[in-house]
Amino acid sequence: MKHLRIILSIILSIILLTSRLFGQESVVLYQYKGTSGLIWKTFGKGNIQPKYEGEVLNRSPNGFGVLSYPFTDGKSVIGEWKDGNEWNTEHYNNDGKLIGKLATGKLILMYGILCGTLKDSKILWAEKCYEGPKNKYLGDIEDMKPNGQGTLTTSDGEKYVGGFKNGKKSGQGSITTSDGEKYVGAFKNGEKSGQGTLTTSDGEKYVGAFKNGEKNGKGILTSQGGFKYIGIFKNGKKNGTGTFTWPDGGKYKGEWKDGKFHGQGSFTFSDKNIGVGEFRKNKPWNISTYDKDGKIIWQMKHGIRVEKENILKIEQGILFRDTPLAKWLQSGKMWFSSGDVGTQAKYEGDILTGFPEGHGTLTFPSGSEYVGYFKDSKFHGQGTMTYSDGRKYVGDYKDGKPWNVKTYGKNGKISYKFVNGKRQ
Repeated sequence: MKHLRIILSIILSIILLTSRLFGQESVVLYQYKGTSGLIWKTFGKGNIQPKYEGEVLNRSPNGFGVLSYPFTDGKSVIGEWKDGNEWNTEHYNNDGKLIGKLATGKLILMYGILCGTLKDSKILWAEKCYEGPKNKYLGDIEDMKPNGQGTLTTSDGEKYVGGFKNGKKSGQGSITTSDGEKYVGAFKNGEKSGQGTLTTSDGEKYVGAFKNGEKNGKGILTSQGGFKYIGIFKNGKKNGTGTFTWPDGGKYKGEWKDGKFHGQGSFTFSDKNIGVGEFRKNKPWNISTYDKDGKIIWQMKHGIRVEKENILKIEQGILFRDTPLAKWLQSGKMWFSSGDVGTQAKYEGDILTGFPEGHGTLTFPSGSEYVGYFKDSKFHGQGTMTYSDGRKYVGDYKDGKPWNVKTYGKNGKISYKFVNGKRQ
């Protein structure tokens, strides 16, 4: 308050000195409210009505001056006046805080209250609040929009405290929803964007990066009960690489897709055995599981568990089969340890008791080739069938037939799909 008085005194002295030097009249005026609006008089009492000190023309503020409002909650207006009205001025409260600003007669900055109404997914701001649910803002205002620091309370009970730019949340801030969810961190264009911490009502906590309101980038997610994930997020879900730990000591470390561990990784079970290999949608798909001594104790082949006694029977080798494909798919397991590549299909890969079982490559006399997984001698699981004319079938097979597969033409473009065994 003392500093503001000193500043005002200096400004007033400069105004009075300038007026004398250039011959412009400088007097004291008092503001009254008349039937036709505000009027100015040379008499009054400064302790009960606004008082103007500065340059005057035709008994109205014109030029530079200071308008002081009375009482402890008053304010001071400093700057340039034109024909009795503010033209280029700044408003300060008793603590010296800038609470308003006019440029060429228009209000461009102030501190106060705005009420917002949602229309076409946008908030329309107004100085007056009417009955009914509204968004209410208290803080810095520019061009009739929140701009600067302020507090926004929405009609659904959400509260935001922090920075604004052009009416949208921007910069650092905190937001609390009616159900107890809280976010503290960076905002951009009204959305969570940058580094921040999100705590949900059920105790889940995320610390990390955000983009467009979603978890995006590297972060740490913890949940009640001791669950924890450290890794990459995209579009709000675990995507990329990361490590998830369970309260019982279980741990998965590897690739993720759409919130599920999917791809190459390793799984440490609660009994300390470790499974390494390919996982799909939170389940082991093609993995080998080792005990603490590093010995394989069981495997998963296409999501089917293979016990130790059968693992020992799987070997690498070569088999031959008569063609065409449609014929031997129906006629059972008829494979030979030797044959003619000119007239028979040749298989190289995993063999169980004399038949394809696992991963391998099947080459046909025509030049077509299948690379992928087999079960009971048939295509089963992830695989790629490349035909001699350049066409490709890529995806999941079941019992020798395309199940969830995309087909590509010679030009590499998708031709059609199989979904659950049906052509789309």
